[in-house]
Amino acid sequence: MINPEKYTIKTDFTIIGSGVAGLMAAHILKEHGNVLVLSNRSATDCSTRYAQGGVAVVLKEGDSYKKHIEDTKRAGVGLCDDSVVEYVIKEGPRVIKEIIGMGAYFDREGDSLYFTREGAHSEKRVIHSFGDATGKEIERTLILSSENHPNITMLEYSPAVRLITEEGCVKGVVFFSCRDKKFLYVPSRITILATGGIGGLYIESSNPESVTGSGFGLASRAGCILRDMEFIQFHPTVFFQEGEGQKFLITEAMRGEGAWLVDSRGKRFMQYYHKDKELAPRDVVSRAIYNEMKKKKLSNVYLDNRHLDADFVKNRFPTIYKKLLGLGINITKDLIPVRPAAHYIMGGVLTDIYGRTNLPGLLCCGECASTGIHGANRLASNSLLEGLVFGKRTALTAVNEARMMIKLRRRNIPLEISGDWDEAEIEGMIKKVKSILWLNAGIIREEKGLKDGYGMIKEIYERVADSLIASCCFCEFDNMLLTAMAVFRSALYRRESVGGHFRSDFPFRNPVMPLHTYIQGI
Repeated sequence: MINPEKYTIKTDFTIIGSGVAGLMAAHILKEHGNVLVLSNRSATDCSTRYAQGGVAVVLKEGDSYKKHIEDTKRAGVGLCDDSVVEYVIKEGPRVIKEIIGMGAYFDREGDSLYFTREGAHSEKRVIHSFGDATGKEIERTLILSSENHPNITMLEYSPAVRLITEEGCVKGVVFFSCRDKKFLYVPSRITILATGGIGGLYIESSNPESVTGSGFGLASRAGCILRDMEFIQFHPTVFFQEGEGQKFLITEAMRGEGAWLVDSRGKRFMQYYHKDKELAPRDVVSRAIYNEMKKKKLSNVYLDNRHLDADFVKNRFPTIYKKLLGLGINITKDLIPVRPAAHYIMGGVLTDIYGRTNLPGLLCCGECASTGIHGANRLASNSLLEGLVFGKRTALTAVNEARMMIKLRRRNIPLEISGDWDEAEIEGMIKKVKSILWLNAGIIREEKGLKDGYGMIKEIYERVADSLIASCCFCEFDNMLLTAMAVFRSALYRRESVGGHFRSDFPFRNPVMPLHTYIQGI
């Protein structure tokens, strides 16, 4: 038994996560009290930095809220919350103008913003920064607004371990300081979860390995409701290279500018799967590539830019051009080997339109929240938009909610510290979990694989369930397992195929299936 040391810096608001949603919340909250931001790894080691494509927003003449709303709902396959979709789409232009006012740069044609089109969009409405570095630019802008501000403390390499609850309310968080090798606890009036997605739970992923999905386990352990955890988007075009871990994303905007998907013989194939060909919704494109690979026994397919103007391609995608040139591939002359990888989760911690969870004192925003905007399949470039809009919205909710929250009464936060796992054992188990998710809860699923995968994850969980050791690696892994089990439980329950969830044993929609799946508790 150990009592974590109390963290001495006073805070009113604790934000777990340093991506676009968490940083936007911190930017707003710094004017209303003291803010602590916790990050698993470095503050910039999150999915935001790797978001190449852009932000979908209605700012172009001829576009409309109605069109963007319809595109979002169509991609979500009937599972979107209409009121949330309308709120985010209509609030989007205001928030983007705020970010521009803070110094964020977006590419222009003359004096006007440059817009491009991505899959399942009916209009060119995606704005981007430096060609293919949009997330990085938004992150830079938000970090500049927060660093060195007297009301903000950012702690890196400090994974959250447990939420502190008292009388059914969340009153703060226990975290592990990887640098000091100590468990610490910090009481706060409001805690905001902004931990991102689960891509790092898959052996093939576009996300950094720090995106472990631990936030979902953290919330579930405290009693939060998780919704629609089976809806996982696999990005169709991730640069293929042998080996595990994060893969280099090839933005959908490349297909939006005219790139083709071709097989090993240079033949296009998307016309056989969808009328919009390469610009079909992501789940359709990913399954099409999966089918082509399986049917033709390929390890990958290719993106082809060779029919496009070379200078345009090089200038439009400078980050990708430079990265792949260093690997011996000239994207203006050579085919780019690609295949799908885990990218984004549409489900998450259930929240209302104000970012509130079912636990008082705990709010949630960004990819880890299930707000209802994405339904069963996220529309391209709606993620940064949602993170900005709900980062702000949740922060404003936090200001109001904080006035009603009573501070933590207990002085001691006992945790049972036990277990004798070394780093190599933990890393081995993490690798095994990633393989199980990829093989058994990947692009195409079926009952036997899901049951087998769930059984294997549960067995690992039961081995470590009574353990908690002073290890940064273990403190992430502890909650990762709960998240992995939630994915399997939800995928088993949904006996139909819709959006990002495809069951080969139930390949069609089930008219009597409830719209949503819910999980509460371990």
